[in-house]
Amino acid sequence: MDGAIAAEGAAVREGELLVAAASDYERTELLLRRELGRTATEADIAEKLEWTVERTRYVAQVVAEARRRHDEELLEFIDPAAIDFDDTVDGE
Repeated sequence: MDGAIAAEGAAVREGELLVAAASDYERTELLLRRELGRTATEADIAEKLEWTVERTRYVAQVVAEARRRHDEELLEFIDPAAIDFDDTVDGE
């Protein structure tokens, strides 16, 4: 029983650390885009966060998957028939 509780606690901590890493990654990605005036490379982000490129790549994949899932959830609420594709952003 104690082993199961310890394993569950470790899994929760691991999840929390991954969420924190994803947040750090996103914040750093945006910061570097502004600083560099271009999209940051994995090496740029890894250097800034003091991570390995492999860890950076893994967290980037997690973030990309989370973004994809979020986009899919939003699409469920959009009615394609209600979109006016001829309308422009600036109203012209």
